[in-house]
Amino acid sequence: MEGGMFGIGETVLYAKEGLCRVDEIREQEFNGNKMTYYILVPMRKKTSVIYVPVDNETLTGRMRHVLSAEAVEQLIRKMPDVDQLWTDDEHDRKQRFRDILISSDINMQIRLLKTLYEHREQRQRIGKKMHQCDENVFRDVENLVYEEFSYVLGKGKDEVVDMIETSFQKT
Repeated sequence: MEGGMFGIGETVLYAKEGLCRVDEIREQEFNGNKMTYYILVPMRKKTSVIYVPVDNETLTGRMRHVLSAEAVEQLIRKMPDVDQLWTDDEHDRKQRFRDILISSDINMQIRLLKTLYEHREQRQRIGKKMHQCDENVFRDVENLVYEEFSYVLGKGKDEVVDMIETSFQKT
């Protein structure tokens, strides 16, 4: 069964899972409910399968098409001008950062990456480390952004990290 915004064989991004291949679009029954699902296979965990109901706008809203190389290059060029998202309220910060991670909004993910990159640099300058929860979010958002940019640009992760860190340092 075909349908929806994404096609079989297409590479998409899905929430915190990162790059996934749309393996199938099919009807499946769970708990007596028959629905049509995108069947996603994460590229990082090829043994995993994710079922995303085609009609669930919240979950399909966490899916998006992979960016073009031109869009990635433009995002990298604009990174020096990206505003930070930091807030000292730890509870608010955790919630906002979590929401950004599960969203499909690459612009907010870039802002989050830059915010945490600069926060880490600031903490290192005074001989301190980031809080563990911030470090975990930083690692997750790095993986999402670097994975997509590497895939789109056909470059290794280290090359992408260098490109982005160089861009951040222009601020």
